[in-house]
This record gives sequence, structure tokens and C-alpha cells, in this order.
Amino acid sequence: MRKLLQLAMLIVVAVSLPMIYNLVRQAHWEIEWWKAVLLILPDIGTVIAIVELNHSAEANELRGERNRLAESNNEICDQRIRLAEENNRLQQQLQDLQTERNEHLAQIAKNMQRPQTEAEIVAAKLRQHLGSPVVALNSDNSRWGGGPLIAEVTDENIVAEDVPRIVESRARRLG
Repeated sequence: MRKLLQLAMLIVVAVSLPMIYNLVRQAHWEIEWWKAVLLILPDIGTVIAIVELNHSAEANELRGERNRLAESNNEICDQRIRLAEENNRLQQQLQDLQTERNEHLAQIAKNMQRPQTEAEIVAAKLRQHLGSPVVALNSDNSRWGGGPLIAEVTDENIVAEDVPRIVESRARRLG
């Protein structure tokens, strides 16, 4: 439709320009210059209208392109929001899985601990009584006078006893 209108305006200009030119040329001495300008104004207006119609078409095309880009931008924003929600869901799932993994690792570590030996159990009990007197029996079931004190229990399950009245101290290995 626009092209048809532009074509019609061009035909009007093409037909009217030679007629106006002849009219102005013949009346050059008879008509004043401002009247000649007034005769040309409608053709100038037609030319300006054709140019503006082309600019209008370009503006409409640019508006259409802007609308398409805005729709594309909205789709991209919607996609970004969906991806952010998916990322949050996956982060939560990852956190849940890591918590579950840590619980399983703790259970595995607990199951991997070796059972304590009898010597380790005795050493743990003796550590609770550091500095306490011990009843010491000889091979003939006689007791020591003033019994030794538990002085130290080492990591190697060795008990050091200290006999306060006797100058020497003894150490013996448990287990």
C-alpha cells in the first residue's frame, strides 16, 4: 500500500513539474517571484511527503525490530530466572548429598576403628587413677607396705609406678 502511494505521488510530481516549469517560464516577466514560489510549494510538499513516508516506513521497521528484540530480551530473562531456580535447586540437592555423604563417612570411620585390646582398656582405667595408691602383691601373696603410686600411663600402655619410701621406681609393660 505504501509503495503504491509513493508511486502515485511520484507520478503527480513528474506530471506537475513540467507544467509548473512552463507556467513559471512564460509568466516570468508577468508574475512576481513570490507567486511563482507559491505555485511550486505543492510540488515541494509532495516531495517532502514522499521523503517523510520513506522515513516513516524506516521508523516502523525500527519499532518492529525493537519490539522483536524486547521479546527476545524477555525470553532470555525468563530463561535466566528458570536457570537460577534450577541452579538453586541443584545447590540444595548438592548440599543434601554432601550431608548424607558426611554421615556415611562418619559411620564408615566408626566401623573402621579397631576394637581396643585388653591392655588399652586396662590402661584407660589406670589413667583415671593417676597418683592413687596401688595394692601390690608379691608372688607369695604378701602385700607391700605403703604401696606404690600410679605415676604415669604412656601411649604404649606402660605403667610407671612410684614407691615413695623406696628410692627406686619400676616400670612394667601391660598386656
